Amino acid sequence: MLLIFYLLDYEVIGEKLRSIVPQKHEKAAAELGGRLNVTVGNYLRGQLILMIAIGVVATIVYKLIGLDYFLLFGLLVGVCNIIPYFGSIMSAIPPIIYAFIAGTGANPGPGPLIVLAVNMGLQTLEGNIFQPIIMGKQLQMHPLVIIISILFFGSLFGAIGVIFASPISASIRVFIEFFKERRQMREARETAEKAVAP
Repeated sequence: MLLIFYLLDYEVIGEKLRSIVPQKHEKAAAELGGRLNVTVGNYLRGQLILMIAIGVVATIVYKLIGLDYFLLFGLLVGVCNIIPYFGSIMSAIPPIIYAFIAGTGANPGPGPLIVLAVNMGLQTLEGNIFQPIIMGKQLQMHPLVIIISILFFGSLFGAIGVIFASPISASIRVFIEFFKERRQMREARETAEKAVAP
């Protein structure tokens, strides 16, 4: 929801933030803001890829276990993946209920316990493999850093920390790289001035 409101009022928020930056730092702030915008865009792209990947895997696994309407249930897993924690629960309920109802019919498919186990496996796969690899590639960070950031921010802030761990870590990296570059430029300029000075 925060992201939706930010995107709706992107220009207004950007203008307000620019107005509080001192004029001598305006250019540096604009450059930093541009880099952070790219990071947010990469994060959103990563979330989209993650949704598609887990949706495709869920569809394939549902088909393999013989669940009817596997395409619909797989699509549901992919779409609900954007909602942290509750998304996986929401996407698991319909196929489990269907498996329970279909199990009493003439042509029973996989039982509800099998469907539950599959959904738990999908959640584990998404959280421990897909998310670190996909987000790491999109945010140009090692998957290990993504996992550590999820554990770190999750222990500090709970569920909110887990949700925002990847973009926070990527933003911290952008800040560090930006200020490191600024310091190197300043040192190079000072060295050049000393060399020119008599």
